[in-house]
Amino acid sequence: MLEKLKNIIRSEYFFLIPFGIWVFFSVFRTTLLFPLIEPYYIPVSLLCMSFIVVHELAYLREYNWKDYAGAFIALAMFIIQFLLRDGTVMYSVLCIFVARHANIKKIMFTLLVSTTAAFMITIISSQIGLVEDYFSYDNGRNRHYLGFIYALIPSSIFINITAIYLFLRDKKVLIIEPILLVAMAYILYLFTDSRLPFVSTVVVAFGVYFIKFITHKKLILNCLKVMLILFVILAPISNFVITYKYNPSDPVQFQLDKKFGYRFYYGKKAVEKYSFHFGPNRIGFHGNGLTTDGKKDKSVKYDYVDSFYLQYSLRSGLLFMSLYFLLYLSSVILAARNNNFYIVFLLAVFAIIGIITDKVFTLYYNAFLITLSQGLIKKEKNEF
Repeated sequence: MLEKLKNIIRSEYFFLIPFGIWVFFSVFRTTLLFPLIEPYYIPVSLLCMSFIVVHELAYLREYNWKDYAGAFIALAMFIIQFLLRDGTVMYSVLCIFVARHANIKKIMFTLLVSTTAAFMITIISSQIGLVEDYFSYDNGRNRHYLGFIYALIPSSIFINITAIYLFLRDKKVLIIEPILLVAMAYILYLFTDSRLPFVSTVVVAFGVYFIKFITHKKLILNCLKVMLILFVILAPISNFVITYKYNPSDPVQFQLDKKFGYRFYYGKKAVEKYSFHFGPNRIGFHGNGLTTDGKKDKSVKYDYVDSFYLQYSLRSGLLFMSLYFLLYLSSVILAARNNNFYIVFLLAVFAIIGIITDKVFTLYYNAFLITLSQGLIKKEKNEF
């Protein structure tokens, strides 16, 4: 009886089911449906995390030095986010660590189903009047929010959905599939006028499709691997350098920054105001999105930092970002060594996306964070 119970707890589904439920509920935190979900969100999250912790404890006697090192890193990152009271990132860290026992394709399928379901429920709810489809006119841009609290969110989530779907399709993907995904992304663009997420979706969709044509060309593949690893390294470095050197009085720099939604301007202001710290720093950035009850807070001045690298370095601290970058780069290099070019490409794309959005440490925006623990998984199980 005890052996049967142990096998159930160690089963992948003992992790995947609560993980999928938590991701599904988490997406609603960024929607106008959240007031309906809010009374259940914390109890459901705690229940799901309890199952996930129990699943991890079942492997405790089999820990090796990699598991202990991973647990130490995960605990440090978890505590930092706990101090910042960022439950989504905090639980994401736990899920990423525990996910090393599960098959990566099963994890991705779970994320695809959970994220797409919440995504579609939110958009449909906004179109049938269950929640408001908030509309704004900003600087010549007509933007529908489609039931989310920011116009940028639906298009950003769709990048993730596109990446997961094509990753699961692997070499079986047909040209019609990226075309249809880009067409759907374009429809979202027409509603939300979110330009950078649309371009990112196009890059992901056609990039993943064309990879299958070069997987047998070793020279080209090796050159691209090196280039993509360099992109991962240079993305945060370039973000910091551009922000540091940004001069709004330079008309060329100002016009370029304008096309990026003044990301460098607000990033530089935040760095000058708060500076970097080794540990967490509780900073409240103010964006132009809605509250979950569908209102805009016009009493505060906009100072939001859209860059992941800048915002997390300022809020979570240099320790958190150093650990994150170490894990991220290790995952890219491991994927390159194992000739998993799809993972290398997608991690590189999300590394670049981190320059223009702060959402990349959230599993429903970037499912491939799951690979941060892949170096700790038995190779024959994860197919990584």
